[in-house]
Amino acid sequence: DDARLVNAQVLPWIQSVDKDRPTYTYVQYLDPHFPYNPPVDYLNEDKPSYDALLAATGNVKIRPEPFPFGDRPPPSAEVSEGFAKLYDAEIRFLDHEFQNLLDQLEVQGLLDENDWLILTSDHGEEFFEHEQWGHGQNLYDEVIRIPLIIKGPDARQGLTVHSPVSLVDLLPTLCG
Repeated sequence: DDARLVNAQVLPWIQSVDKDRPTYTYVQYLDPHFPYNPPVDYLNEDKPSYDALLAATGNVKIRPEPFPFGDRPPPSAEVSEGFAKLYDAEIRFLDHEFQNLLDQLEVQGLLDENDWLILTSDHGEEFFEHEQWGHGQNLYDEVIRIPLIIKGPDARQGLTVHSPVSLVDLLPTLCG
């Protein structure tokens, strides 16, 4: 399901939340993931065809596992750039839908100085920078450098942490 369908479930529920009671809301969007299929209006040019890009790889499955029996054939620049364009368009689409969520939280008074908002991701994607597609098989920056944005009481504005951290550290950090 894309972010529009997630919001279709979450936004009406937010309208029913009693802002005077503690509430925890977890929203997980799955955009962008293979196969990339962003709405065309989030592309700045003609939409590359996922099927055509896959065919241009020789129909080699775009999978995170190392390519079996030797080296994976390198894709053309057109193929790598095409998948990256689709991925970027899905990010733009998700940004728009996330803004819809933020707007509704503000309207309902659920995003004021006493409320916490945490935005993060589980992983990035690799587009053959290290002879792999997707995620799950390596620890290169393309895969592990993800956003972590925290807004809330006592959150230090403008703080950037340069040392490596893990999502497993998120809950204990917030509790501290």
